[in-house]
Amino acid sequence: MTTQTFIVTLPNQPPAILDFTLAEQLGTETKRINQIRSRHPERFPTDFAFQLTETEIKFIRSQYVTILDNQQVMTWFRYRPWAYTEEGVAMVAGILNTPQAIEASVLILRLFRNTRKALTVSREFLDTAYRQLEHAHQEILIANPKWKKILRYRLLGLSQRDIGKLLGVTQRCIWGHLARMKQCGLIASTGSLVPRN
Repeated sequence: MTTQTFIVTLPNQPPAILDFTLAEQLGTETKRINQIRSRHPERFPTDFAFQLTETEIKFIRSQYVTILDNQQVMTWFRYRPWAYTEEGVAMVAGILNTPQAIEASVLILRLFRNTRKALTVSREFLDTAYRQLEHAHQEILIANPKWKKILRYRLLGLSQRDIGKLLGVTQRCIWGHLARMKQCGLIASTGSLVPRN
């Protein structure tokens, strides 16, 4: 692994470093890292260290396959690795208290900081893009009041035929509107008409 790939990001979990990678960087063995955790459980609450689930292991294998060597992949068949967050790394390094551990922990903690900044920028970008998309959807509905009515009627559970009768158009015409609304991203499908939030 390169220094850029120490930190892994898992869904619904803080950025973390896997136990075998942490051990390698701190100049010790994986079992030593995990012994520290198991001998001092009060120092490692779940926001400092957590054991990966099978789902998280599959996620990492799919997302990070290019940076993991075969030995690391084989390790997962024997045990579920532990992941250490920024605070967990600081705790391990403090207990190890060797020059290499201190030096490596400084590097790793800086990588955590950079990862956190990158994630913040990504979230801000996604939030902005989402707001712009919502605004565009509202503009589309304002520009085409018939679409707004069709959307409201379908959310009430009316069929294409019933909507056509209410609006004085054919069912085929309603289907055409729905198809165009789907192309604009206003709905997920023309059949179920699940609004895209």
